Amino acid sequence: MSAVGAVPNIEIPLCWEKPELVKGKHFDWHRENLYNIPANEISKLMCGAKVYRWLMRSKSNEMESCYIGQSVDFDQRLNQYRRSFRKPDGKHKLLVEAMRDCENSNGTVNLEFLCVGVDGFQLNEILINRWTLGNQDVRLMMESISIAAFKAQHPNVKLINHQRKSAFARAEPELMKLALEIGGARGQKLMQEFLAKQQSPAEKGA
Repeated sequence: MSAVGAVPNIEIPLCWEKPELVKGKHFDWHRENLYNIPANEISKLMCGAKVYRWLMRSKSNEMESCYIGQSVDFDQRLNQYRRSFRKPDGKHKLLVEAMRDCENSNGTVNLEFLCVGVDGFQLNEILINRWTLGNQDVRLMMESISIAAFKAQHPNVKLINHQRKSAFARAEPELMKLALEIGGARGQKLMQEFLAKQQSPAEKGA
């Protein structure tokens, strides 16, 4: 933890990695197995609990949109995405539309996983590593932190998450508790204001 003036700056490691079947070779994970690689080889990379993001990049490699999510078994989630992409059924509609728009403009769709490693780190005495991602509360917390960090770092990139019932809404109790522990009553008030800004019109009217 470092300090900027009187405000503490807490560094939370957020490292993202692309899953690669062949080093340096792009793979369209949202489509079917295009390279005739055995399904078990793909499952080795895809199975298990993940915090993930889909990045839609333009032909010039500029980020156009992003979706950040979490799943206890990403291999199954990936199959859902592929079915929806192959035959749109209303599920994952916003993400699938973003993927199609990206491809139609000759861009690329990239998949990345949050890499926390075996040792990981601790956040308020909560261990965060590849094993504890199996805990839904840990995944939701890291998903929410990833969304907040992405919005702060890339304010002009479309974040698809805010158009659905967001991770902020699902993880609000944990975020409020964390804000209280770190910044006291003022930190909690600032977090409330921040969460209110993340709500979609549907959430605000609920």
